[in-house]
Amino acid sequence: MKIKTLLIVTILLQLFAVSSFAQEVESIMIDSFSYTNREDMMARVDNFTVEMQNKPSAKGYISIKGSKSFRSSAEKEIKGYLKMRAFDMKNVVFQTREGEKTAEVKLWLVPPGAKPPAQEKSVNRNNSVESQIIALEKAAWNAWKNKDSSWFQKNLADDALSVNSGGVFDKAQIIKGYSECDVKSYSLDDFKFRMLDKNVALITFTGNQNAVCGGEKNPTSVRVTSIYVKRDGKWLNSFYMETAIK
Repeated sequence: MKIKTLLIVTILLQLFAVSSFAQEVESIMIDSFSYTNREDMMARVDNFTVEMQNKPSAKGYISIKGSKSFRSSAEKEIKGYLKMRAFDMKNVVFQTREGEKTAEVKLWLVPPGAKPPAQEKSVNRNNSVESQIIALEKAAWNAWKNKDSSWFQKNLADDALSVNSGGVFDKAQIIKGYSECDVKSYSLDDFKFRMLDKNVALITFTGNQNAVCGGEKNPTSVRVTSIYVKRDGKWLNSFYMETAIK
């Protein structure tokens, strides 16, 4: 009888351990960047709001490191933007810390049950070329949706090319074409990343879109290949190709 009881207890403990392990979740760093200008920061925050909308049960944590004046102004600007987007500020937590020689912002999603960034063993997807390139691609789609041609002026290489079923387009044609699009919604998924050399990075992903360009409806789903080159210390998009998924 004692042996049977001990066996049952052992099985229950094992089941509890497996259940507890399965329920472990981690915080996800969506973006991490050194501050360069307000426009870049707000574009990244805008991408972050899309991630929060896609995961409404998660809390958003925004970590700001820098001088006192930078921490204050960055927090004020980000809060103002989130309120403009009608976000429930109860679901957003700001963390600030001193860093006189740096001005850095990190954007986190914390799912239910995950430890917040100050305590967690989180999955750090950033501070890497991969995270920078993915963040740039997300910013490009957001700029496309918002008809923000200035983003493409700054972040496309002068010799950039774009290829789709309509043909091959240079930088000027790309920017003009994007300005003729009306984008209701989009989502990006299944990112894969490769470094071709230290100054050339390639990503592929799938995009779903509800958009009309030049009077014609875009394919609902596309596979995308996008190449970035590093020039004068800055990553620029030099090649973009999308193929419709039928």
